[in-house]
Amino acid sequence: LEEYCEPLYRRDPVTMVDCLPKLINAVRLIYGVSTYYNTAENITSLLVKITNQMILACRAYIFDRGRRDMWTKPFADTVRRLIDCCRLNEAYQENFHRVKEELDRRPDSRKFDFSEIYIFGKFNIFCRRLQAIRDVLEQTEHYAQMQTSNIEGLAPLIGQYTTAVTQLTKKPLNVLDQRDTEVDEEFELFFERMKAIQTGLEELFASKLDLIPSAQMAIQVIQQFDQLRLVESAIEPGYFRALIQFSKEIDQVAREYKKHKDQPAIPWDMPPVAGSVQVSMAQAIGAYRRGILVP
Repeated sequence: LEEYCEPLYRRDPVTMVDCLPKLINAVRLIYGVSTYYNTAENITSLLVKITNQMILACRAYIFDRGRRDMWTKPFADTVRRLIDCCRLNEAYQENFHRVKEELDRRPDSRKFDFSEIYIFGKFNIFCRRLQAIRDVLEQTEHYAQMQTSNIEGLAPLIGQYTTAVTQLTKKPLNVLDQRDTEVDEEFELFFERMKAIQTGLEELFASKLDLIPSAQMAIQVIQQFDQLRLVESAIEPGYFRALIQFSKEIDQVAREYKKHKDQPAIPWDMPPVAGSVQVSMAQAIGAYRRGILVP
């Protein structure tokens, strides 16, 4: 057993996965032949110790044995480590159930009828905490895009974002202690603040469209927010709204043309022909700026 448990102390969660089949098979063998580990209580206690050591290894892996700060290291690397730890939990339970099902198919074998909640419950709760950390990191990365945008009116929302991130990351919390409920409360507060920022972004986008007088300017604003990728659900309705505005502008141009095509308003100091040409050019330029092709 010591031979198969040794990787739990010197390997990381990624390479530890490869050792699990032999480890669980060793536990099955011990359960069948050992004079001490031949009870469900003792085998359960052994598996709980294995679980606890895996969690300790995951904590050391995420923090790189104290050499890294979760909040300042590259986003992709931290998320990868969180995923690796959750994958270890999945592989651990998959191998346990593989052996359990094999024994269930053998009527003459002792069954793996142990308390799975007791064995895996702590690891499951730990992985839920890792998923919450991942959600925090993803939202932090997601809304960080605001800081590089030149959209007018974003400054207050950027300030809210900076405050929320700073208050969470600078607080002395042991985020990898799944028993610490204060961490859950701080995460919930962070998510509420991100939700408020999302609402503020949507309101800012809508208010800008309300104040824009032309379809061309509306499209420019929509493109700015589209590049930001923070109000994606409002982009398509925004374009549809700009299309309606564009249609109204075309109708307005058509009405003006019909009204003045026979007697255009020629500047008072210009000859009729030259004045008509100037008016026509001005109308063509105006139509072009609205995106209307003029033959």
